[in-house]
Amino acid sequence: MFADPLEIASLRCRHRHRRSAPVALVLLLVTGSAATALGETSTEAPSEAPSETPVFEVTFGTTVLFQPSAGDVSNIPVSSALLIYEHFLTPSLHLVGGLNLPMSSQSTVLPDGRTKESYAPASALLGLNFTAYEWRFRKSAQLELQVGALAGRVLAAEGRYYPLLVGRVHVLKDQGFGLYVGTAYAFRVETMALVYGAGHRF
Repeated sequence: MFADPLEIASLRCRHRHRRSAPVALVLLLVTGSAATALGETSTEAPSEAPSETPVFEVTFGTTVLFQPSAGDVSNIPVSSALLIYEHFLTPSLHLVGGLNLPMSSQSTVLPDGRTKESYAPASALLGLNFTAYEWRFRKSAQLELQVGALAGRVLAAEGRYYPLLVGRVHVLKDQGFGLYVGTAYAFRVETMALVYGAGHRF
């Protein structure tokens, strides 16, 4: 007996579907895995953390004090350790407190060539510091021009009060570390100073 041609075609079609079913399943799994991987890649893109605004800065530096000479008497500059704390009232305006500690005595050269040593007292400072100009010269660093007006007091039995004007260049990295150099002049005590040091913002 001869087989029905329609039945033979139906059997061939079923056989093909059975062979193609595993292939379609594999393609479906691969496509789904790729889509999941792409979705995870797009959702897990790193986001930049917002930078925190610093609250205060602590700096350690050196002050070289130059006092005017009187007649034939010459004063040798005195080096001092300078500790400064700055509290940020605004990003540009800072409340400043400082302590200047001489590391040697005041040496004076007399007309006959002899040297006279005298006590060099410490000073306390309090005032305001203002950032007048900022320039970001690198992606992670900026330069600041700062001016300050402070009141100082000589820490001695008959220490005097004096006004102090300061100007300095401050180079700051985004991580908070900074270096500065500048000059200052103290009225009433007629003293000029070179200041430089390093600090960190927190």
